[in-house]
Amino acid sequence: MSDVVTSLANRKPAEASRDNAALRRTVVVALLVAVGYYLTATIGFAFALQPGSVSTLWMPNSILLAGLLLNAAFGWWWADPLAGYVLVFYALGEVRAIATG
Repeated sequence: MSDVVTSLANRKPAEASRDNAALRRTVVVALLVAVGYYLTATIGFAFALQPGSVSTLWMPNSILLAGLLLNAAFGWWWADPLAGYVLVFYALGEVRAIATG
């Protein structure tokens, strides 16, 4: 703990300002993502078929979550791009199913 306090105390004002700006950007982006999720969920509920069940674990979200968790837990940097590729193939399969009826 004392190393953290010492490193924070020894920072130059320019470094502290850069760190604060990065933190503010991160908070703003996180809030924008949260608002985006809320708005798209509201739109999705408006167009949902009634009566219908709502699944918390939607397939694309589950694939993305698995990639993010594997990267965070084990440092597998390749899990995120792999999840992206799996999502593309999933989306192509859905488009094919819609197009062929």
